[in-house]
Parts: sequence; C-alpha cells; structure tokens
Amino acid sequence: STLIMTKANIKKGSWVPQKEKVANLTFDQVKEVAEEKMPDLNAVDIAWAMKTVQGTATASGVTTEVDGMTKEEIAAKLG
Repeated sequence: STLIMTKANIKKGSWVPQKEKVANLTFDQVKEVAEEKMPDLNAVDIAWAMKTVQGTATASGVTTEVDGMTKEEIAAKLG
C-alpha cells in the first residue's frame, strides 16, 4: 500500500474507506504499481496484478480507473 500512497500523493489512507475516498489512481498508475509489485504478487499476469492493486487501493479509500472493470476488460485495454 506504500506504493499506492506514493502514486496517489497522500500520506495515509482513509479511516472509513467505504465512505471516505482520499485519492484516485489512473489506469496507468495502477499498471505501474502492479508492474513493480508483480514479483511479490500471486498473479499470473499483469491484469490480475492490477486487480490485486485495485483491491488494496479500495481498502485504503483510494479509487481507481480499474474499479468495476473485469480482468478481461483490463487485458483488452492493455492491448
């Protein structure tokens, strides 16, 4: 989550992430975090890694452009 906070340019996440959103990450920012964390994640490809990053971001009160996208939609957007 430190990488997410750095990309979002915030010092801490939300105390109430379901209600209070503290930042937003673009698709490219989520991809950058996923690529950096890929060796540590239990993900078979970058799309799954991005979904993992999105889940962590959501739990911290950070919205992403990946919210609501399926793994297949992410993969298609990646090309």
